[in-house]
Amino acid sequence: MVDQLDMQHFDSVFDRYKNLVYKTACLMLSDPSEAEDVLQDVFIRVYRLGGSYDPEKGSLATWIRRVTVNQCISKQKSGKHSYSLDEMRQNGHQPDEDEIDFDDKLALKLSIEKMLQSLSGKYRAALILRYVDDLTYEEIAETLDIPLGTVKSRINAAITTLRKSRKREVENELRTS
Repeated sequence: MVDQLDMQHFDSVFDRYKNLVYKTACLMLSDPSEAEDVLQDVFIRVYRLGGSYDPEKGSLATWIRRVTVNQCISKQKSGKHSYSLDEMRQNGHQPDEDEIDFDDKLALKLSIEKMLQSLSGKYRAALILRYVDDLTYEEIAETLDIPLGTVKSRINAAITTLRKSRKREVENELRTS
């Protein structure tokens, strides 16, 4: 049990899990500076709440992931604004010849991120933990502290929502073409 984190132990916990926290936060928030804020917030919480970690309820990685997901959801609820590619273009940014391939890749990435951001935090978290972090359904249930059936239904609902969203997006593109 990690009930009294000394600075040497805390440093090793930080070094071991900082990339996991940052990657998860980046995926959930789609903003590196917001992810850096979450990284700091998570490890402040880990330091302060180390006594609440119970190894019988799961690994330290699972506990830190849970803290990270909760911090991201809290950050999203507090409201933030991210800029879309369309907004960048409206503000005068036009790609030159060298940026065209990059622009296409960026547009696809932003489209995926936009679709993920359209999901509520609980659905986004389940998808990221499953398809990015490659956790099993059981590990996701443990990380999010929810029943296995809830994990499965959240992932199914998220995928269904994303499919519908992508279908509408394609239909809109075809209408405007």
